[in-house]
Amino acid sequence: MAIKPCRECGAQISTETKNCPQCGVGAPARNAVRARGEVVHSAAVYVIQLGLIGAGLFYGVPFILERLPKRASPPTVQTTAKDACSVRDISIIQSDWRRTNSDFVRVTGELRNDCSEPVGVRLQITFRDANHKVIADRKPWPASATNIEPGAYSFSFLDIFNPAMITMDTRVIEVRQW
Repeated sequence: MAIKPCRECGAQISTETKNCPQCGVGAPARNAVRARGEVVHSAAVYVIQLGLIGAGLFYGVPFILERLPKRASPPTVQTTAKDACSVRDISIIQSDWRRTNSDFVRVTGELRNDCSEPVGVRLQITFRDANHKVIADRKPWPASATNIEPGAYSFSFLDIFNPAMITMDTRVIEVRQW
């Protein structure tokens, strides 16, 4: 025979008692055990529901985002043949590289914009080993998303160093007006 609290008044009663001697509620000890079991059951259901919601958000949001309509591209600037700028209008005056520390190289150079308007310029930087095999091929925009004014423009950026790097080639591969 165990002693348990009454589910109504909290008085200490025997588990075999049919009615609480203080408040008169029927089967007070058994219901107290059942009430605690229901609380544990409710907490377990709550935790499982939270887990399912979390999994749905983790796996479902990327799935939904893939299916959303894409934003329209910004309008392109229309140019005439007279004022159109091309890769041929940009020249590399000089470019070089040097190791800055054990992990990086600094690429520096100067290009010339012979277009009539400022433009964005994209370069291709190719590093090769002693056998002329390509080890790294980068395609940076030296001025980021900024147009380069007509005339000379100096650039500099860091790249990851590879001990096999022996030579570097630089060329203009794209011109765009931002």
